[in-house]
Parts: sequence; C-alpha cells; structure tokens
Amino acid sequence: MRPFDNATGSDVPAGCRYVGGVTDCSLPPAEPPPIMLAGLRPQMLRLAGAEADGAILNWIGPDDVARCVDAVENPDIEVVARIFVCPTADVEYARALGRRLITSYLTVPAYAEFHRWLGRGEILQPMWDAWAVGDRAAALAAVPDDVVDALIVHGRPEECSERLQAYVDAGIDTPVLAMLPTPDAADAASLVDILSRLVPAKSTEATAGARDVDL
Repeated sequence: MRPFDNATGSDVPAGCRYVGGVTDCSLPPAEPPPIMLAGLRPQMLRLAGAEADGAILNWIGPDDVARCVDAVENPDIEVVARIFVCPTADVEYARALGRRLITSYLTVPAYAEFHRWLGRGEILQPMWDAWAVGDRAAALAAVPDDVVDALIVHGRPEECSERLQAYVDAGIDTPVLAMLPTPDAADAASLVDILSRLVPAKSTEATAGARDVDL
C-alpha cells in the first residue's frame, strides 16, 4: 500500500517519503552528482583539488590556464572554465563591451587580487585607481586592448573556435561559454548558425591526457 499524504489528499510521489505528516522529496539521488568547486587563487584551487571532483575557473585567458591548473595540484579532477565569447568581426564593439565587463568584475577585490596573482597588477592598476575615485570613464579608458583580447574571446565564429581550442590545449577539460550580445546575430537563425560554427576541434591527444575531450 502506498502512503497517503493527508496535507494534499494524494498519494506520495514516487521517490519521496511521508514523514511526520510531511511529504519529503529530498531523498539523495541514486548516483551522487559530482561536486565542483569554484576558486580564484591557490588556497581555493588546492581545496578543489583535494576535496572536489572538479575546479571551476573564471575570468582567465588561455595563457593563465597552466598557472591555475598547477595550483589545483590534482591532475585527475575535471577543470572547467567559464569563457566570455562575443562572436563578431566588429572589434571595436567587442572591445567596448569587454571593457565594461572587465571594469565591472575586475574591480571587485577578490577578482583584483586574482589578477594580481596572475601577473596583471601593473597593467590594471590605472583602472583600479580610476575606479577607486569614482571616475568610471577613465577606468574604461585604462583597460588595454590586449587585456580585453586575452579575457574576451571575440572575432568571426571560426576565429573564436580557434581561441576556445587554445583553452582546451592549455588544460581546460570543459569550456563553459558565456555568450555575450553580438551585432552579428540579427535573428534566431543567424544565432544558431553562429553557435554551430563556434565548436572547436577535438583536443589533441597530447593535451587531453587521460580524459579525451570532445567538444
């Protein structure tokens, strides 16, 4: 006989239990889900490597991957990266959007310290100084093109695909694309076409290691 829930007047749903007059559907899954831990600097990245099934990185360029992966100190866990992507050939549009994102995020103390650790302290100091005195326009102007180009994937879809592959080749197992608005997507059909052209090639055997990555 299935238990009856007096509160709702119905049978208890499959996978749930009736306890103390309350239907409890918080039973653990048959297979525990992987635990992913986001981290920015060595202490959190080491914690991810020691206690989690994967580490999540954010606001990095391909050249930053190796330092972050080394800090995880565990080659057997999955490394995920959130990557900002603006697929457009309009370089000025992409850089202007990238500067707004960078001044919004990298002025937050945790991200500022992260990028100091990554070696961008000197080049980003003018942005931080301008932001600290409330001069938002100067902060935007202080973000160099090469920083935007390192942290925001932009260009034609095929060029973005090559950049995404660079993250995989550097040691990222799972790129998670944070798609940014693009003037090249005039409608749903053009957006679907752009997305279909973003998929990078299969990572090389040398960089994929024990876990072959097929994106």
